[in-house]
Amino acid sequence: MIAPLLLPLAKTLGSVVAKGVLDKLLASKGADSKFQRALEATEKGMSVIAALRGEFGDDFLKAVTNSVSDKGAHGFSYEAGGNDYIKVSIEAGDQSDLAMLRDELNVNLDRLTILGDIPEDAHRNYFRGILSIWKRRYVESIGIDEDANTTFAVMDELLDGSKRTFKDVLESLSKTGLGTAGALMVIGGVLLATSTGVGLVTAISTFLFGIPWLAVGALVIPGAILVALSRYKFVNKHAVTTCVTLAYKLLERRLETLPKVQP
Repeated sequence: MIAPLLLPLAKTLGSVVAKGVLDKLLASKGADSKFQRALEATEKGMSVIAALRGEFGDDFLKAVTNSVSDKGAHGFSYEAGGNDYIKVSIEAGDQSDLAMLRDELNVNLDRLTILGDIPEDAHRNYFRGILSIWKRRYVESIGIDEDANTTFAVMDELLDGSKRTFKDVLESLSKTGLGTAGALMVIGGVLLATSTGVGLVTAISTFLFGIPWLAVGALVIPGAILVALSRYKFVNKHAVTTCVTLAYKLLERRLETLPKVQP
């Protein structure tokens, strides 16, 4: 059952790690059924990483981490350690490179989450390392344009500690392809995801959806929202969540620029 999955996973993670991952997953409860469903999902166009992650959950991530370690890597280190960053095979020239870049970001972030409680400084350094390598991978596959260049620069600003409040962050995010309205939506989502500023999230949502979208480019943000944003301190968990969102949004905008496939 695992044989049909070995080749695509080997193309993604390398043959040694791929075999180690599948061998470890064989011991999981209901492995045969999960492998069958994962195989069916890949035949319908889902990436092998997404399919296995969906069926095996954290067991898949642990298997990846353990198999990378078996290969001779030493776990995450400052700047994430290039040996331990999982590189997903990318086929340039169509939508598959964007899907693979998303998978690559997901699997490396997921591996970071299963490390458990670690010092905040270490967590920030590991994340910065993952993001740094992912940005290089993006450029290798997609290339660099003004949108990506600005987005990457803003990510660096968010992680260097110079942004002290969400008002500062709004100014930076508005420079990217998100625009002002998109920046406000990202801030609202970050505040909601980190369980802070729920009242502000409601105010932002009401404000955005209460205006004609044709006028979004000329937004004048109410002073009350700016005052509220200036009172919310922008801390490490906010920076990480915002950068992840920026990465996903960049991939979405890039996808929108590709020619539509005709049925």
